[in-house]
Amino acid sequence: MTMKRIVLLLVLGGIMSIAGSGCRKEATVYGCMDPSSANYNPDANVDNGTCQYTGSAVFWYNSTGTTATVNVGGQTGYITQYYSSYDPGCGSGGCANFTLPTGTYSFYASSTFSTWSGNVTITKNGCSKMLLY
Repeated sequence: MTMKRIVLLLVLGGIMSIAGSGCRKEATVYGCMDPSSANYNPDANVDNGTCQYTGSAVFWYNSTGTTATVNVGGQTGYITQYYSSYDPGCGSGGCANFTLPTGTYSFYASSTFSTWSGNVTITKNGCSKMLLY
């Protein structure tokens, strides 16, 4: 083989190698692509409709009394203080705070003097407030 032919083959081989490297297909990664969801997948490049959302609920009362136990969505929380002048926000101390998947849940609460029951609706990234009186 002549030197010209070897050089030509090396040059053509290099061009084909460079051209071929740009043709790689990105791997498909299915998952939830919404960063506000509970199961966001930063590696996903195809949204597969599996996003799950959560929200919060806060339970409190506005009169003095004993502590109260609140059950909702299979979780238990405790009210250990009362708020007489304003509504506390989700996550406030002394309140029964819950983070749950979106949906409507039955709740049951009890203290030494009272019992309460009803429903609470959890919305996407929302805060549901439940005054027990």
